Amino acid sequence: MDFSWTEEQTALRERVRELLARELPPDWERLSRHGPGSPEQTAFSLDFCPKLADAGLLVPHWPVEHGGSGAPPWHHFIIGEELWAAGEPRGAQYMNVNFIGQTVMRFGSLEQKQFLRALEECLTRLPAKTAQVFMMREHLGYETPEICKELGLTPTHCWVLIYRARLALRECLQINWFAK
Repeated sequence: MDFSWTEEQTALRERVRELLARELPPDWERLSRHGPGSPEQTAFSLDFCPKLADAGLLVPHWPVEHGGSGAPPWHHFIIGEELWAAGEPRGAQYMNVNFIGQTVMRFGSLEQKQFLRALEECLTRLPAKTAQVFMMREHLGYETPEICKELGLTPTHCWVLIYRARLALRECLQINWFAK
């Protein structure tokens, strides 16, 4: 029995390493020292995860109908192994990829699955900073002072971004979910 990696798997590993070399900041070791749940790493992950998704490396093992490419489970293992070796730049998002998304795919109702797809699509339409502030507040539960400190914002600017995100998401969901 041959336990070596295939050419395709070796190439995937190299793609992940190249992306990490390109995207991790010079001070990544300092930034990541407190682990995936730290405020610093979480803030970084909000910029990093969309880049992984754009490269097809966030959830390739998910079925196509859920935003993946239907890749074999070994692809997920290889990507996870490289990201963990680099200090897990997905932050706590790895839990969404590994557990929450899988649970909704398996046990969620059709309506829940369709709503999550619509919400994800609407989130990608927000300006990057607006989406980052919204996700820190509404998804990760950060308080305004934490967001402001992490991103260098005034409280007023933070609340304006959250307000704009809510308006844009409400309008997008109205068109892409509620009106259907």
